[in-house]
Amino acid sequence: MPHDSNHPSEHKISAIKYLVNRLTKSPLSDTHKYTEYSTIKHILHNNKYNYTIIDHLTTPPPTNTNHTHNQNCQPHAKQQQTKLPPFTYTGRHTNDFTKLFRNTNINVAYKTQNTICKILAQHNTNSNIDKFSTCGMYQLTCIDCNMKYVGQRGRPLRVRYREHFRDFKFGNGNSKFAQNLIEHKHSIGPIDKITHTFHFVNKGSMLDTLEKDHIYRITNLGSQINDRNTVVHNILFDTIPIEGIPNS
Repeated sequence: MPHDSNHPSEHKISAIKYLVNRLTKSPLSDTHKYTEYSTIKHILHNNKYNYTIIDHLTTPPPTNTNHTHNQNCQPHAKQQQTKLPPFTYTGRHTNDFTKLFRNTNINVAYKTQNTICKILAQHNTNSNIDKFSTCGMYQLTCIDCNMKYVGQRGRPLRVRYREHFRDFKFGNGNSKFAQNLIEHKHSIGPIDKITHTFHFVNKGSMLDTLEKDHIYRITNLGSQINDRNTVVHNILFDTIPIEGIPNS
């Protein structure tokens, strides 16, 4: 887990603690222990850590005698129950947000979505996906002006594209994308040229939020066909790094 990876610092330290614990607890000879120590230093160096962290982890923490004495003097004191809500870690702003719970009985735990298992599973799955027959988000791009329309679908994209195409052909006015093409006398391209699919998830609150975030971003870039009057400033969307916005 590299030092500059998008993971909680607690997760990174726990991985190093595992290596150090194996070094200190395993019955190794001095020669093998030195070899293990050198291997750990090499791993830390390759992952951009300061290898002196090993010395901090192998040094036992000082005991607080006063704290222990106070605990012994109050054996019947009722301990306040601590809650452990999981937060999906998405970057440093997650740390900033969870600082709000420091002086409460809530002990924050982090979880991540970018695990190796999920990345490999997503890669293997998406490589065999017919993107025009799945649910999720899609983006239509005008081939003449590069303006973009973002939508979500619970049906195959082929069906949704035919609806946009039908509105463009007959001028029904139901499709914002088709309406923009007609007003500016632009042409509509084939499905594989003007569509970009992403976020292959079923319809629901999560997909609604992803759609609002994406519309917010392309609105700030000045290339949005959706209703601009419904887009308001969102400080939460501003704190999330801009990644994965397709250009076409």
